[in-house]
Order: sequence, then structure tokens, then C-alpha cells
Amino acid sequence: MLLILIASFFLTGVYAQQRRIELAQTGLMPESYSANNAQVFINENPKLLNIIKYHKKLNEENLEIRGWRIRVYMGSGKDARAQANSIKLRIRNSYPDVEPHLVHHSPYFKILVGDFRTRIDAESFRKKIRRQYPNCYVVESEILRNNL
Repeated sequence: MLLILIASFFLTGVYAQQRRIELAQTGLMPESYSANNAQVFINENPKLLNIIKYHKKLNEENLEIRGWRIRVYMGSGKDARAQANSIKLRIRNSYPDVEPHLVHHSPYFKILVGDFRTRIDAESFRKKIRRQYPNCYVVESEILRNNL
């Protein structure tokens, strides 16, 4: 029994060494790192690396991410666009550090303020403007990544 156990360890070691030689010959040898006389081998699948690079490229091209804005106006009718533009101008003059966005989803015109990554940030800004715009509230929205 002991002889079988020793033989199996020996054969396993021979197989592993043969596999490393085959990988070295094909150029797929894993990188090795050593520290304190210990070695770690990292086997990287080239297909996985390509998928990660593709994912990073897609994220770099995407200019919008999920975030939060404050809706201060929503209206429809003949003068809704004029009212929305008036409110947008007032917000831009009162709060130059945040950008108001005019959004049109037929038949409504909406003014959304800011590009906030977290709801907490949006709520804190909402508290600043709620005296001027008492009906404002925080909404989840696509925000511009460049404005963060």
C-alpha cells in the first residue's frame, strides 16, 4: 500500500514537470513569482484577458452612468417649455456649481438639477434648494460621468 502511494506521488510529480515543459515550448508558460523561497504560478487565460480589455473599452466609451438628480419642475401645455427655460436660467444663476438639465419626454418638460453619484449627495443639495422649490424631489437618472 505504501509503495502504491509513493509511486502515485512520483508519477504526479513527473506529469506536472512534463506539463510545465510542454507549456514552456508552446509559449503558454505561466508567470512565476517568488518570495521567501516560495513560488506562486499564475495561469492567465488569454481569452479572459481579452474579455476584460473589451469590458474596460466599453466602460470608457460610455459617458453616462446611473446616478441621481433633483427634479424641480415638470409641466406640460403651451407655456411649459418657456417655464422650464425660465426655471433653468434661475437655477443656473443661483447655483452655478450645478448644471440644470432640460429634459423633454412628450408631453412633459422637466428640469433636473445636478449629477450626483449617491442619493445622499442629492438629498443634501435638495435641502439647500427646497425653500425656493418646495415640490422638488430626488430621482434616479443617467448622469454624465464627466461632471462628477
